[in-house]
Amino acid sequence: MSTPSTEVISMRIRRHPTSPFPALLLEPNLANAAQLASRLQAAGFEIRIEGSAESALQAQRQSFFFALIVIADLADKDCLVALDALRRRSPRSWMMSLRPIATTMHAM
Repeated sequence: MSTPSTEVISMRIRRHPTSPFPALLLEPNLANAAQLASRLQAAGFEIRIEGSAESALQAQRQSFFFALIVIADLADKDCLVALDALRRRSPRSWMMSLRPIATTMHAM
């Protein structure tokens, strides 16, 4: 997993109290996460980026998220377990699972 850039770190902690749509983005590739998050922020979403399932679960304990956007390999059993844990933690949130563009994915 890559080291978070200053931009990614600021997206993790930046709050937009007027946004009605806070979303959690779980993407192990933080460069890709920053790119997607900037597009979502431009559309009016408040985005919190997390790079692992464990950090995403911790974020869910701290805040409510309108949507969970998860980059996951649905053929990977560990990813399915992580998706289940995320869903159980936030049953009222929308969850979108997207597959990574690359053929390999770092473990969540």
